Amino acid sequence: MMKRAVNSTWAKATANTIDLRPPLPRAGGDGGGPEGRAEKEMPTIYRQDGFRFYFYSHEPNEPPHVHIDRGEATIKVWLESGEVAKSRGFRAHEIGGILAMVAEHQVMFLEKWHEHFG
Repeated sequence: MMKRAVNSTWAKATANTIDLRPPLPRAGGDGGGPEGRAEKEMPTIYRQDGFRFYFYSHEPNEPPHVHIDRGEATIKVWLESGEVAKSRGFRAHEIGGILAMVAEHQVMFLEKWHEHFG
């Protein structure tokens, strides 16, 4: 039986796939392990009413924006205009509430964006 060679580039890319779920709580908060890595790649900047507001660290070349998740639903909002970039799983009335939260905390979110991305 012939063994198939594993494409090391594919294996490395698969091993480094970003987990889109919110990071698990960490005991000790040392930043090590998968939970610490996920928090560095997708830093949470705010939580309210079950919503998690965060950035993706690999998106520095886009205009300032924030991602918001609750359960399986997700939305991306441009911080300067307050407009929805894309949304999946939220109902219209939920989106209105999310946009109100973003508007309420817009200054803080923009400050955190510039701190994170420089």
